[in-house]
Amino acid sequence: MFKVLSYNDTYMPLLCLILYIILWKDIDKKDRVWFYFFIYNILLYGCTNVLGKFYINNLVLYHFANWIELMFVVFIIARAITGQNFSRQFWLINIPSTLFCVIDIVYWEPWNTFNSIASGYAYLIIIIYSMYFLFDLSKSDKILYFQKLPIFWFVSAFLVYCTISLLAMASYRYFLTQKLQEQSLNVLTVNVIAIFIKFAMISIGLLCYKRPNTQIRSLL
Repeated sequence: MFKVLSYNDTYMPLLCLILYIILWKDIDKKDRVWFYFFIYNILLYGCTNVLGKFYINNLVLYHFANWIELMFVVFIIARAITGQNFSRQFWLINIPSTLFCVIDIVYWEPWNTFNSIASGYAYLIIIIYSMYFLFDLSKSDKILYFQKLPIFWFVSAFLVYCTISLLAMASYRYFLTQKLQEQSLNVLTVNVIAIFIKFAMISIGLLCYKRPNTQIRSLL
C-alpha cells in the first residue's frame, strides 16, 4: 500500500492535470502556467521513480526540483501581489535563492547527494512569502470571500506542504547527525502525506474557477 502512495508525487499532479483539462475553458489564460507545472511534475517525478526502481541515483533531479518549485511559487505569489509577471519581488527573492542553491551544490551537497540544506532553505522561503501573501490578503476586501479565490488555495497548498516538509527535513538532519540512518530515511516518508495535501488543495483551487463570479475572477 505504501509503495503505491510513494508514487503520489507523479499521479497526484496527473490527476490535477486531468482536472485542469476538464476546466480548461474556465481557467484564465494568465493561469495557464499551471498546465506546464503539472506536466513538469509528472515528467520529473516520473523519472525519479523509474530511476529509483532500478536503483539508479536520482538525487540530481531533486536539486532541480526544489529550485524550480521555489521559482514557480515565488512567481505566482509575486504576480498575485504586484500584478506583474516578473516583478521586482520576483527577482529580489529568486536571484539570491539561485546563488544559494549553487553554493550548496559547490560546497555542501554535490549533485549525487540529497539536498537537505537547499530543500530546507526553499521550504523556509516559500513559507515566509506565503505568510506574507496571506497577511497582505487579510488587509484587502478580498478577505471577505478568500475561500472562493483560487490563489488562496494555491498559496495555502504550498504553505502547508512546505511547513510539513521543513519539519521533516529538520528531523532528517537531526537523525543524520545522531548517525541514525534508518530513522532519518523513515522520517522523509512524511512527505508522502504533504504531497497529497498539496495537490488536493491545488485541486480545490482549480475548482474555484467554476464559480461564475466576475468580480472575483477579475481579482485573481
